[in-house]
Amino acid sequence: MTTERRSAVVLVVSLLLVSLSPFIGTAAADDAIHLSVDVQHVVLVPGGFANVTLTITNNGSSIDSFDVEVDNASLHPSWEVLALDANVTNVFPTWSKNTTIVVRLDGMGLPAHADTVDLVVSDADGTAETRLTLALSVSDVHAPRIEASGAGNGGLVVLQPGDVVDVTVPVYNDGNVIDTMLLGINENPDLAGFWANYS
Repeated sequence: MTTERRSAVVLVVSLLLVSLSPFIGTAAADDAIHLSVDVQHVVLVPGGFANVTLTITNNGSSIDSFDVEVDNASLHPSWEVLALDANVTNVFPTWSKNTTIVVRLDGMGLPAHADTVDLVVSDADGTAETRLTLALSVSDVHAPRIEASGAGNGGLVVLQPGDVVDVTVPVYNDGNVIDTMLLGINENPDLAGFWANYS
């Protein structure tokens, strides 16, 4: 094989490896155990939960059982990640079995609490172990609230013709991000006009 051909083959192989690299999940793997999940990036609103299906494939040459753990030692306390099954038993060679991982987010979760967690699967005798990383994110929540019940008589302000009354109405941000709120009475706020004149 000539030097030019060899260089061309090396270039093609390098390009192939680079193009496939985005599809390679974050994992520390033993060839005997293959892991996959139906969702690798879990995005939840505060107080929400999701079930993630973890598929364990036995690439070994004999029937095996597997221990499933969640490495949450450095996980932000807003998150709770649990494996429903501590053991997945009697997996035949080249066969797969599913188990469920439950991901929960505290009601006070903030976008800054995004984190990752490792799912750790090892065979029953501890000779092989594979890790798979789940990414966890908190969805933005925009939740403005107006509390008008304290104004007037339970929120009812009575005015005579020509009267002018200053009414204090508290506005709350019940979301989990810094927000801007436009107030309008019996009308839809002009968002485009507001942002066009905002400085």
